Amino acid sequence: MPAAALICPGQGAQRAGGVADLPRSAKRAFDAASEAVGEDLWALGASEDAADEERLRAPSVLQPYLVAWAAAERGAALGQGRAEEEIGFVTGHSSGMNSALALSGAVELEEALRFARE
Repeated sequence: MPAAALICPGQGAQRAGGVADLPRSAKRAFDAASEAVGEDLWALGASEDAADEERLRAPSVLQPYLVAWAAAERGAALGQGRAEEEIGFVTGHSSGMNSALALSGAVELEEALRFARE
């Protein structure tokens, strides 16, 4: 069977209320990320309030949010029956490289989150 590729997007991939598209189990990834960066990333991603949308666009918030999103998507793929060994490639566009580094195991998730925050 061909290997699956995980492609992690960079800034601009977010939208207000976007976490509603994720399974509820994805909140665990956002909770861990929120704790690491000191910001409730799930709430920001769920909100359609203009002020929250503006806060989410700040790079120090958005970039860890994208790492959390990628971790949540990976978890969802594994939860749908994909095996870890099926994931043969991980790449990212622009700030999505932070996500790709974490998902590939090159760096720990917490390190990627802290780096993305900075």
